[in-house]
Amino acid sequence: MKYFFFFVFQMLWGIFSFAQYDTLKFPIPMQNGLVIYEREYPLTKNKSAAQILGNFAKRLSSVAPDYHPGIPNKNELKQAISGAILFRVDIPQTGNYFWLKASFRLLANENSMKIQVKDFFEKPIEKGVTNDYSKIEYRWWDFRHAKPWSNEDEALFMGLDQKTRNFLDLTGKEITE
Repeated sequence: MKYFFFFVFQMLWGIFSFAQYDTLKFPIPMQNGLVIYEREYPLTKNKSAAQILGNFAKRLSSVAPDYHPGIPNKNELKQAISGAILFRVDIPQTGNYFWLKASFRLLANENSMKIQVKDFFEKPIEKGVTNDYSKIEYRWWDFRHAKPWSNEDEALFMGLDQKTRNFLDLTGKEITE
């Protein structure tokens, strides 16, 4: 009889723990366990990929000043620009904030431009706590599996998603105009 109760307990435990998974209301795109945002834009007929890359490299800091873009590396042969962005996500409930940094890459071909934002790192800024940057995927994995590191995690991931999509919109607007 005690084996029966043990079996029923195991079944119920599995059901209740499964119900806690993936409670997030917004999708953060992942590929091979990494957070990666991608967007592709068609090129206008009157501009070449080389022209767009050159203009974008010059105007990057004015296109997205809130993202503190790093000096991009330009690869003429591969028609690509890579660089880094740094942005702040505020947590209104507590007054704390997070610095998020990520790498971005613009890849061009004759028909389109693809923007990738990946390699996210987060650094919480809280009173009395000193932390260094850590990969966002660790925190995202735990949050998705109902084991948040703090009660600020949902606001952090909403801010990450919103700000990254905003950066993609700003860079896409620059490319398509």
